[in-house]
Amino acid sequence: MVHRIPTGIPGFDALIQGGIPVGSIVLLAGNAGSGKTLFASHVIDSNARTGRSLYVGFFEKKDRLIANVAKFGLDFKKLEEEEKLIISEFFPLLESGSALWISAIEKDINEFKPSLLVIDSISTLTGDFKGRQEVRMLLKMIDAITKSSNVTVIMISEIPLNFYSLGFGVEEFMADSIIMMRYVEIDSVIRRCIAIMKMRETNHDMNIREYTIGDHGIEVKDRIKGVEGLMITSSKLSPDRSNLDNPPS
Repeated sequence: MVHRIPTGIPGFDALIQGGIPVGSIVLLAGNAGSGKTLFASHVIDSNARTGRSLYVGFFEKKDRLIANVAKFGLDFKKLEEEEKLIISEFFPLLESGSALWISAIEKDINEFKPSLLVIDSISTLTGDFKGRQEVRMLLKMIDAITKSSNVTVIMISEIPLNFYSLGFGVEEFMADSIIMMRYVEIDSVIRRCIAIMKMRETNHDMNIREYTIGDHGIEVKDRIKGVEGLMITSSKLSPDRSNLDNPPS
């Protein structure tokens, strides 16, 4: 039996057999503003029902994160007070200093014993690295630390608009799962789409689906029709076709 962490995102968990496999490394990649941090925040909130979470930020300030997620009804301040969440801030370091925050993360994992680790973002962190080998070594260190403690990891990665690759191209091979969040243009309207590229130990949905961001956060909708590839920036529909198709029952 595979133990899972539900994301708590309406319409998503049914696509992955109920949740993210415990102990796996998830690469959550997407365009700026696509809702990657919000997605991870939903998982943190859901995980608080049974475990603890460690959020490691290299981009967003703690107070700003707490204020932003509060707009969607997620109370990270309360989770901190209940000792269900630690939010750690780091500045990106050159490779010579990476051991410092790796050591800090390992210390927090040993003392706080979280079941979920969110790194936001791995692309910001590795921006000063010189090549794939250094990134590979870094990711192996993260994998060794978290696997020994059976910690589920969400690594957030930025994808610039009109770019097709994920970082150094190493991250996707190290990850057990890849979830992609992108903008697409359909019939002159910008839409948000999400796809599960891979997820080990899981029979997952293979459709590209639309998602919305509303007052209560992310909600995954129906399959998008007319999109010819996930990594494209626009797609044309024939006049007699609808954009959306009802999801399979």
